[in-house]
Amino acid sequence: MKEKIIEKYVEEILYNRLKTFKIEEKYIQKMKENIQSQIYSLIYHWNEEEFRKAILVTGMEEGFFYEPEADIDIKNFVVIAIRNSYLEDIFSDECQSMGLDKPMEENLVKVITREAIEYFKDVNFIEIAENLSKQKIEDIYGDIIQQFPLAWEALIQLGKCNSKKVIYKTKEIKEKIMTKKLDKMYENMKIVDVKKNLEETQSGIHKELSQELISLLRDLSKEEGNIFYADCFKMITRNFEKLLFIMEILLENKNGILTSNYLITDSYIGKRANILRAAHTNREANEKIKGADFLSGLSKTHRNILEGYINIIK
Repeated sequence: MKEKIIEKYVEEILYNRLKTFKIEEKYIQKMKENIQSQIYSLIYHWNEEEFRKAILVTGMEEGFFYEPEADIDIKNFVVIAIRNSYLEDIFSDECQSMGLDKPMEENLVKVITREAIEYFKDVNFIEIAENLSKQKIEDIYGDIIQQFPLAWEALIQLGKCNSKKVIYKTKEIKEKIMTKKLDKMYENMKIVDVKKNLEETQSGIHKELSQELISLLRDLSKEEGNIFYADCFKMITRNFEKLLFIMEILLENKNGILTSNYLITDSYIGKRANILRAAHTNREANEKIKGADFLSGLSKTHRNILEGYINIIK
């Protein structure tokens, strides 16, 4: 069966690589299950072009620069389904949750992503998708997007954007469901209060919001027209559901999301003509802002907002 191609990657290529990292079997199993579920869910929707592009665009700021050379959809697939997984924990200060004393060396990420691209670059995902039954998989992504209509519509528009901008009709909602959830989280103080040194590498895959992030989102939601900035999607989170939750809150309150490459509002999408590489650290992000090409390849609206942000932080 065609899906055996996926199982071979997870059970042989990925498993054997993780074994070389000397990770305990139970933690390898946890990562394998997470990654296999994400792979199946993404490939299940592969032939739905709008769906596929909307999800894959969230990995573009990394995938565009992944090696070896392959179709961009395959490289973005590796970001979303494989890199954005519990793999994150072994490379962060959450490594103890995977039985490690210290994070794995960051360069080992490239070993995993390179092997994945090499393996999948010639695989016919269209054919696998045609033979996948929803009863046989956990449709992670299909279930998640149902909760976040504004965020999902924005990603659809971003995925469709082939130029510097897209203007689209604002999607109407009956109530601010996610904003209410945020308020409840704040009131109950059921949060993860991350009080760690800023130089530490935090896990970006978990759904929990820090007290700092909850407070920031609440402050932004008090009025319209505010902008939430991060260098790239991965510096917001690697968790797809968490990303949509944050986006939904911002869009419910007529606010925007700005990265080095994208501007997202409930009616306007800006996209840089030539994608800049996602920063890995805050220092890299700050250096990128100083680059001569940082304000090039943007729509006028996108450029003005990004320039305004730069002026604020100077």
